[in-house]
Order: sequence, then structure tokens, then C-alpha cells
Amino acid sequence: MALAAALAGRPRAAGQALAGADRAGTPEPGREPPWLYWLDAAELAAMTGRTLVALGRPAAAVPLLTPAVGARGRPRRSAVYGGWLARAHLGLGAVPEACAVAGDALLDAVRSGSHRAVGQLTAFRRGLAHAPPGPATRGYARALTTARPYLPSGVPRHLRDRPSR
Repeated sequence: MALAAALAGRPRAAGQALAGADRAGTPEPGREPPWLYWLDAAELAAMTGRTLVALGRPAAAVPLLTPAVGARGRPRRSAVYGGWLARAHLGLGAVPEACAVAGDALLDAVRSGSHRAVGQLTAFRRGLAHAPPGPATRGYARALTTARPYLPSGVPRHLRDRPSR
């Protein structure tokens, strides 16, 4: 709910949802409802990080997203969260770090074929267009050009969210 509210431009509702999730905490192992199998402490932290990026609070998002990126054997997760982490670094003005993370996410997007990851990298690319040109931005542009034929095309509209503020 917090992420949806943040993407809809409703920061107060996003903050309330984050506070509610924090108060609820994570259920004890074995006591969670069956539909909640995927939401553990690490996933909750990453979801919180995504929300903070969408709210324009990248400094708070970076430490929450960093552990979620680079999970061996989980290229889709690494690609999606890597896109969000790259956007957070970009929001902090850390262009070389942002491009390095986005480059890794780009490779994971190719490995996973994830439309959602491509949506995040599209949002990152839009933000990168406002960064000063330099070796990192040129390197990412070359990587993107090389990877483009291997990425899924036609990202569905609902996966194209707003760029971070």
C-alpha cells in the first residue's frame, strides 16, 4: 500500500502505510498466513526502500535496498531492486554509483527477461538524462545499447511508474 500511495503522489498515505507496516512487524516463522509466504524482513526492507525512493527520500532508501541487490540465483529480484537502488543513488547525485548499479541491474534484466526490471531501468534512464555527461553515463549508455536487443520489449503501461523526484 505504501508503494502504491507513493507512486500515486500521496506521500501522507504512503507514510501512514509505512508506519503501519513497521508497527505490525514481521510475523513469527510458521505463524504467517499462507498468502504471506514471500514477505520476510529482507523483503519488507526492500519494499520500504522502494517506497522511499518514490517519495524522493533516496538517502534513507539506499541502506534498505543494497542488501536486496545481487542475490545469487535471483536475477529478477536483483534487476528490479537494482533499478530502484540506481534511482536512489541518482537522487543523491552519485552518478557513477548509480550507473554501476544500473549496469549490473541491466545484466540481470537480460538474464531474467523481466518487464518490471525494464520498467525500473527506463525510469532510471529518464532520470539519468538530467545528469551531467561523463564516463559513467557514457558507459551506461553503451551497455544499454548493447543489451537492448536482449531485453523484453513493450513494457506494460502499469509497470511504467513515475521517475523519482
